[in-house]
Amino acid sequence: MTKTEMSARLQAAFKKKRVLILAHRGVSGANIIDNTLESYDVAIRHGADMVEVDVCASLDGDLFALHDGMEPLVLGTEKCLTQMTSKEVRAQRYLNRNHIRVDHPINTFDEVLEHLKGRCLINLDRCWVCWDKVFPVIERHGVADQILFKSPPEKKYIDQIAAQKEPYMYMPVIWYPEEIDYVRASGANMVAVEFIGYREEAAIMQKAFIDPLRKEGICLLYTSPSPRDRG
Repeated sequence: MTKTEMSARLQAAFKKKRVLILAHRGVSGANIIDNTLESYDVAIRHGADMVEVDVCASLDGDLFALHDGMEPLVLGTEKCLTQMTSKEVRAQRYLNRNHIRVDHPINTFDEVLEHLKGRCLINLDRCWVCWDKVFPVIERHGVADQILFKSPPEKKYIDQIAAQKEPYMYMPVIWYPEEIDYVRASGANMVAVEFIGYREEAAIMQKAFIDPLRKEGICLLYTSPSPRDRG
């Protein structure tokens, strides 16, 4: 697949709408939990063009849809999913928004991809440390043109995605303009850039930086930093 073919679904979405809706971990509330099939369904029904899916690997290498680090909030345990075996992960049950245990397991990455196949674009987050496990699953489900990878703009991640046989769509998460220089040089299929807009006067928020990206057809995503982020 060429870069143009890989990006065709994304570009088609932009021809219909100037601004796409990205649902962060789907849409949740009450008994509908972040990063579950139900949360993605609700997002799509509410008009989301893309859903963000957090993916992490268990201790023995199986992939699940969960934002690691949020286990105390959504599972009621201090143990990180990445330190659990697949058997332990499959035994977990979620807490709902009222912090009441519900009979809902953590969805596998396979389940998510099969459920979303052909339905929307998918932004993969948190999984850059286990991309080697993620790539084969995407190929197995035949959803490569739906996937937008993201990661910090570190050389090891950029080199890895640029080296793939398929020109996967890629979005670096940047704080400073120069952080996309290596992405450009690598040949990675950069179709989007996520900006951490931590202050209006930041260089990445200026027209001199943004306008050329728009002219290139690069999609722009703005995110507010959390208090623990650098700034």
